[in-house]
Amino acid sequence: MLLVGAGSGLPVLGPLVGGLDDRLGLGHGVVAADGLLLGEELRSARHARVVGWLLGVVHRRDVPGAAPGETAGARYAPPADAEGSGMTEGFAGVLELEPTGEDRFAAHQTADAPQLYGGLAMGWMLRAAGATVGDDLQPHSLHATFLRGGRHGVATELVVDRRRDGRAFATRHVELHQEGRLVATMTASFHTGEDGPDWHEPPAGLSDTGPEELLATPARVPGTRWVDLRHADQGHADGTIPFLRHSIHPYWVRITGPVPDEPRFHASALAFLSDYLVVLSAAPPGRGVEPGTRMVTLDHGLWLHRPTRVDGWLHVTSDPISTSGGRGTCRGLIHDRDGRLVASFVQEVLHRAGVPG
Repeated sequence: MLLVGAGSGLPVLGPLVGGLDDRLGLGHGVVAADGLLLGEELRSARHARVVGWLLGVVHRRDVPGAAPGETAGARYAPPADAEGSGMTEGFAGVLELEPTGEDRFAAHQTADAPQLYGGLAMGWMLRAAGATVGDDLQPHSLHATFLRGGRHGVATELVVDRRRDGRAFATRHVELHQEGRLVATMTASFHTGEDGPDWHEPPAGLSDTGPEELLATPARVPGTRWVDLRHADQGHADGTIPFLRHSIHPYWVRITGPVPDEPRFHASALAFLSDYLVVLSAAPPGRGVEPGTRMVTLDHGLWLHRPTRVDGWLHVTSDPISTSGGRGTCRGLIHDRDGRLVASFVQEVLHRAGVPG
């Protein structure tokens, strides 16, 4: 969730709206698919530090030499321990789960972050679901719903319900619990794959400029020490997101370092990557996020069309398709370096205007 400072044009964080059960209250955090959520009200000084850590954006007064009215980008390094459990080396450790019983798993995280990134929650839930199906089944779709605040550094339990096991399909429902509270749910479907046509709409908007020629941009979510993200719009190449009001899409992204060859791991990692700052792209075209607006991710659907590897370059777009009734919806496409459509997603966001400054 994000609160944009009214009238200032500069980013500030304010009181946070609660989950579906307590969304009208203040002082609660909500796990959000974009990762822009805190679990408590924070003072302005800490606001600046958290925003800097998440996005590489700080208020001008925190940047030596910044001119009045200027927003400057700062290259904050991710915390040294933002790497998951540490039981497995590299990014694989971020998504590692420990079996604790029949269809039950524990996720371990030590990242120094105040909020649970929604992409991480989705990655865990898809890993847990995948651990309960046969080796011949691969995920082809998922739908995640975010209910209330999630935190880092607390015990996280995942419980899988085996809804259906057929000859070619399997369906799993996953619940993510923290501190006795249901934080998020996911329904995931798996398929063996079958013979048939292989077609997709030709990609549009892929830049002629390859990702190797673009400047790297710091990603600001736990576990992203191994994420190489490069904005196709080099206006964001210094790590800034103007006023925290506009979409950062499109961008190129990949996981660096060793990753397992297991296809279901790459699918879970794609879920992790798919919703980085998607919330900003749900605003009406050309308007961006209005000052004083709270934005909370409600749910996130992901369709996995073709196998891919997250250690290869992926091109991610996200565009608004509707804003109505206080909710915004955006649709995204993920292509590989060869232009193959490997995944698509839809995310719905709550837009709540008129927050006091």
